Amino acid sequence: MNRFADVDYENKRLPSVYGYWDHPIWPFEKTMEPIKCQINRLDRFTKVAKQDCHFPSEHGLTRDESAAVYLYTMEWGDNSLYRVLNRALRSDDRDAVKPWFPFLRLFESALEKLPSENEMITWWGISSCSSTVSVIKKFLGANSTLFLIESVNGKNICGYTNYPNENEVVLGPGTRLRVESNALDHDGGLHVVHLREMTDDAEIDMTSTLGDLQLTEHSVQKSRLGESSKEFQCTIHQGELKDPMVLPCTHKFCLHCLGICIRQNAAGEVICPTCDSVHKVPIEWEKVWRYQAMNTVSQCFEPKQSVQIKRAINFVEDSYYRFGNSPQRIKINSVQEVENTRLRAKFERCKITLSDAHVVTLLHGTKAQFAAGIASEGFLIPTSFNRNPDNDAEGELKFGKAVYFAHGKKATEYGKNILVLTDCLLGKVQETNKSELKLTPEIVHKRGYHTIHYENMMEGPVNQEWAIFRKEQCLPVFIIDYEFIDANDVIESALVEQIKGMNYFSPDYVLLEQALFGTDNQCKAVLKFVGDLGHTSPRHSTMIIRALLSRTESIRMNSLLNHQNETIRILFLRALWLSGRDDAQLQSFLYQYIGPNALIESLISGYNDVSWRACGVLANMAAFIPGIRPVLTTKHAIARFKALLIEGVSFQDRLSILTVVNLMANIGCTEYIAMNKEKDIQEYLNETLMDHPDEEIQEAANRFFCNLIGKGIVTPDWQRAGYQVVALAPDLD
Repeated sequence: MNRFADVDYENKRLPSVYGYWDHPIWPFEKTMEPIKCQINRLDRFTKVAKQDCHFPSEHGLTRDESAAVYLYTMEWGDNSLYRVLNRALRSDDRDAVKPWFPFLRLFESALEKLPSENEMITWWGISSCSSTVSVIKKFLGANSTLFLIESVNGKNICGYTNYPNENEVVLGPGTRLRVESNALDHDGGLHVVHLREMTDDAEIDMTSTLGDLQLTEHSVQKSRLGESSKEFQCTIHQGELKDPMVLPCTHKFCLHCLGICIRQNAAGEVICPTCDSVHKVPIEWEKVWRYQAMNTVSQCFEPKQSVQIKRAINFVEDSYYRFGNSPQRIKINSVQEVENTRLRAKFERCKITLSDAHVVTLLHGTKAQFAAGIASEGFLIPTSFNRNPDNDAEGELKFGKAVYFAHGKKATEYGKNILVLTDCLLGKVQETNKSELKLTPEIVHKRGYHTIHYENMMEGPVNQEWAIFRKEQCLPVFIIDYEFIDANDVIESALVEQIKGMNYFSPDYVLLEQALFGTDNQCKAVLKFVGDLGHTSPRHSTMIIRALLSRTESIRMNSLLNHQNETIRILFLRALWLSGRDDAQLQSFLYQYIGPNALIESLISGYNDVSWRACGVLANMAAFIPGIRPVLTTKHAIARFKALLIEGVSFQDRLSILTVVNLMANIGCTEYIAMNKEKDIQEYLNETLMDHPDEEIQEAANRFFCNLIGKGIVTPDWQRAGYQVVALAPDLD
């Protein structure tokens, strides 16, 4: 991998590139259109990046943003995207960068969501570095220069790169670096230079940390008693500390802020909410939290959440008794509409520390913020859409969906305009304006509900609304007035949204089973949820699939394999192989509940851009199920494996290449192997089996060829003789 050596050695004076900042964010595929003429086979690599990128992302990246990072890390020689991009960024002709504006805007949007690192390096181009010494050693030659950098804005992309083990960190173009010390010469021709990133905040004091230090008793004592409060500010809520707590990563927190950072279900560790580094928790700290009841909020944080969310939580808590027009309150209420899922994550954490305060704060937010608050745990605040600043249809639609799946009740249509009737947890029972709510007295009396006049709830200062919430414990009814949304569509869409946002630590199996055999859209949502989870957390994905199989009759599972909707068939196969490729127990479940014939029938049936990878890995997994091997060695199946191998090499897809090579070595199909001297096949297999940089593929290829040599099908000098081996039955056309 050469990105770590792609450094701009010339100290040029070039105009900064700012034009892409104002460029709108385009879809990933569209950003490739202006640069297609500069990179050969860009369409293929774009497709691979979109398929293999890290998604869903725990940092809130969209699939397009994650694909942009993944494509930047892909290597295919001198024409690799990162090489062509950096040549343009370092060019004296600044117009050469303009075709890259769409990609740079999408790439920077992704970097903004990733957590910052402490050890980075960058020049005019986009540069790569690593926080792992063993990775750096691979690129040090006889005469090399090693840069040690203290940086502020580095982004860790190890979860989104084509090489996840490289611990790669990236900085955007135009970063300024200052030389802190002259070159230090080591034995063997190695030169070490110490650099520091320069930012607009010139007073930022950073300490570079190599490795994850352990908390000791001495460090705890120093952090709590060592210095005065004026010299410390809590990293989260920016308040002065009377009793500072300092983590080994040098970030400082007050006792309460640090207490809510204890990892869920992991009592011995704490995650720094600024840099996400994991540290051991000393016994002394645990005692303090226990006596001060701080452990009650231990589930407030989960790993990999953005600093913005954590600061928002602590702001709400600090503002418990002062809801005036303070700068902090203006800041929290000025957040513009963003993804509903990110807002929901923010308020999910707010509800644990101070649910009352965050509900009141949301009264004057946008509809998207309001909907996210409802979705967090069913908090409903009576308000008027006419008084919201963003009076748009999209916001109202999100609000309606949130109301539905927060309560789990079916939306009921009353008359022409009424969509949702549900309970409200806030408000004072007042006389209802029947004409405004479009409800007849008979309906209100028949349902046995009290109703509220929501216009009156918006009167008066926030403190008055707060007092109403604290004193009144009643359950009035909230009516939402729509004229443009069909109730059934909202119910189905809300259920799909609920599945997408489900917590995989404690999934609702009843809901998943209901949706799996519900409408097509609901079924797709379940299968996509499980399949995407197989990328990020295979253990939880396997657990969910296993539970669904045990709860469901085999005939119903077979109906998914033979579903009339092709997308559902493909998503089901994808969920199976992503969840069960390394799980023997799930493989036995597949054999018991689905059977080998149904699996193979699905394997060799469809053939398109989505299903060929799923079929290949499923076949590899199925090769170890008893009774399925004879079906895999048929002429039809072998022909499919050849096609899968060719497709995998064409798109440089590591998973499909490794799958087919392993499959041919495992299932004993060597009796169908034949010599073939076709030029295109030779090129495919030369790249795949002999010169492939992946060690796993090389190992699988060696095992495969040793099997062939042992059966006398090829001779040990087959490579020198120019013969190639392909999965092709001799009697096939």
